[in-house]
Amino acid sequence: MEIIDNENDKNEVTEISRAYSDENSNCDSGKNPESSCENNNSEKEINDDKTANEKPTDKKKKKSKKSEAVEWAKTIIIPVIIALLILQVVRPTLVQQQSMLPTVEPNDYLIVYKLAYKLGEIKDGDIIVFKSDLMLDENHNKYLIKRVIAKEGETIQITDGKVYVNGKQLDESYINGDYTPGDVPLTTVPQGCVFVMGDNRPNSTDSRDERVGFVTTDRIMGKVIVRLFPFSKIGSVY
Repeated sequence: MEIIDNENDKNEVTEISRAYSDENSNCDSGKNPESSCENNNSEKEINDDKTANEKPTDKKKKKSKKSEAVEWAKTIIIPVIIALLILQVVRPTLVQQQSMLPTVEPNDYLIVYKLAYKLGEIKDGDIIVFKSDLMLDENHNKYLIKRVIAKEGETIQITDGKVYVNGKQLDESYINGDYTPGDVPLTTVPQGCVFVMGDNRPNSTDSRDERVGFVTTDRIMGKVIVRLFPFSKIGSVY
């Protein structure tokens, strides 16, 4: 047994004892305090390792899935929206008729400007596409491509193979041949209508035929502005 008879030594022993008690208290000591501390520290290290290993991987997976979804959206949705917007302005049209020879031929691929007459006025000589009363089949009307010859309020007359608008004979260098069959008596084009004919006059169903007659402007899809195919004839159409 050690006897402490020095006050300084007594204080030193007291401080050591307190430190030992604090250490045991912090480690939640039981029978083996040192083992308890080591276990707690080990568990903390394992948990930290799991957090470090798992969380970044999960975040990367989530980011990867989100990025993939965004890319799919860009690939599918954006082109569809662009296409819909374009179709509100222009319409591609494949010609299957011979009524506009020699200006437009079968299998010509044309672009029709749908806003032409919403932003501007119809002019004599414009080539238009419109919905007729002729039937393509039981459920679909036939779209025709023709040239505007006379507008609302103008007079039209066809006699002896010649065409007159407002009493003046037209110089029609664009037609197939030099003769327009089918006499039309002097007539005024009604309000909101146009008189149309194909450039291939002997082989065109147009305003000379009562099945077509005057075309109301609300039936006009738009104005033909460009031929895209064949490439040898690419350019404006007039």
